[in-house]
Amino acid sequence: MDIITRNEIMINYEYLINAVIRRNMTLLKALRIETGDAYQELSISMLKALESYNPIRSNSIKSYIWAELQFAVLDMKRKHKPCGITGTGNNRVSFVSIEYYYDGGNYDIPVEDDTGNIDLSDILEVLSLSERQALDMKMNGYTLRKKHQRDDFSVACKKMLAML
Repeated sequence: MDIITRNEIMINYEYLINAVIRRNMTLLKALRIETGDAYQELSISMLKALESYNPIRSNSIKSYIWAELQFAVLDMKRKHKPCGITGTGNNRVSFVSIEYYYDGGNYDIPVEDDTGNIDLSDILEVLSLSERQALDMKMNGYTLRKKHQRDDFSVACKKMLAML
């Protein structure tokens, strides 16, 4: 596809980007993504979709672009994980001192970690390659669709709990 044709298609189907943003506005606000940033990421995704479009595999370029934009929103969701208990990452909180906060301490709430001296690399050495891959996929927000991935993840969790 040449550049002139691609630009014409971008102009003709630009309304799809705005429609996807309107449709997913609640999610974008929850992820704290500004509309302009979402528009830019979706525009890049639309360009990539136009480059990868194959008329043999899809009847309508409009439906192909729409699907790619929806997948781009899901990718943005993975990149910008929400805050709260799901977005804490590797920080494990076992107790929080409320008294420290009420006695005029700053907002850095002290945290005591009960994991001892166990290093993450020690735990990962126990896991097999497939277990580490399943764990990595789960931590990156992917759904484990295959049975062997779910089994590997379950075994990995059991091994890690046994180490703690």
